[in-house]
Amino acid sequence: MIRQTLEHISGISIYPLISFVIFFVFFLVLLLYVFSMRKAKIEELSQLPLEDSLLNPKKGGYPNA
Repeated sequence: MIRQTLEHISGISIYPLISFVIFFVFFLVLLLYVFSMRKAKIEELSQLPLEDSLLNPKKGGYPNA
């Protein structure tokens, strides 16, 4: 039923192409962003989960729940 309904809408065939182009452009922008990041920023982000200040309220972080 859905297929028959969609077949009667004129210009519906362009939507899959638009979706693919949006996905591909987003993926390329994200890829360029990641490869253009500085090594210092990557190192900072890689250490983020290991920082103790988020778990220790005395250092300005959140207390354990």
